[in-house]
Amino acid sequence: MDNGKQFVSKFYNKFLEEKGIKHRRTKPYNPKCNGKMERWFKTLKKPLKKKWFNNLEEFIREVGRFVDNYNNKPKRVLNWRTPKERYI
Repeated sequence: MDNGKQFVSKFYNKFLEEKGIKHRRTKPYNPKCNGKMERWFKTLKKPLKKKWFNNLEEFIREVGRFVDNYNNKPKRVLNWRTPKERYI
């Protein structure tokens, strides 16, 4: 994860700790270190930018649908397997 101030705050780190999530940061000012995540967020943002959400719950549901669809769609780069098949 990058070193944006939203990711290094005490509040955020406490949240991660409570959820049992280990936070690994990338080298500062080096986006190549985090290339896979940067690409993922670009993929995620593209269809979401085209929609209007009335509330946070609607947005969260749509992100969930997108992630589920993405993880169950075969990808050429994975030899036509789904990300779900590849990583589980």
